[in-house]
Amino acid sequence: MAIPKKNKFILVAIAIAMIALGFYQEQAKVNVNFILEKGAQIPGFFNQNAETKIDLLTAEKSKSNFDYYYSHETIEVLYSFNQGELSKLKWVITFVSIASFTLLNILALYFLQFNKKEIQLFLLVEGVCLILAVLAFILGKITHQNEALYPAVRGIMGIVQSPVLVLIFIPAKKLFNRSF
Repeated sequence: MAIPKKNKFILVAIAIAMIALGFYQEQAKVNVNFILEKGAQIPGFFNQNAETKIDLLTAEKSKSNFDYYYSHETIEVLYSFNQGELSKLKWVITFVSIASFTLLNILALYFLQFNKKEIQLFLLVEGVCLILAVLAFILGKITHQNEALYPAVRGIMGIVQSPVLVLIFIPAKKLFNRSF
């Protein structure tokens, strides 16, 4: 089944939106993680004003110019948040990213002419991924193995905050259609 030309233009726009969203979410998360991690190492850091926090962490950044964690563009507004607010913001960024990518992924599948049942299957697989991530997170908390399980949680969460599942579903549909 050929994809109409109009759909191809829309799919390109969706792909561009996904790429932009991916870069912006990563930049925001890296900034938040950097402030939380490096700020926690400086006594009284979170009691300082935004300008002082920026000055304190600019010195940290200059120690490693080639590491993305250090050399990313600064989002200055984040320095006005306290430690608790930044921790909550990480979750907000995560859930907004999941919702945004879910919407973009569904739109991509729709314009790729996936039917309703195939889109429902996609949502089921995404739901299973989210449940696995939550279970791994809870297991890490219960067993005090957060650091050991964090890479698995992060990896699974990365799948639902990206077009990875769509990129799996496209060839899977073609293989399925050839088989039947």
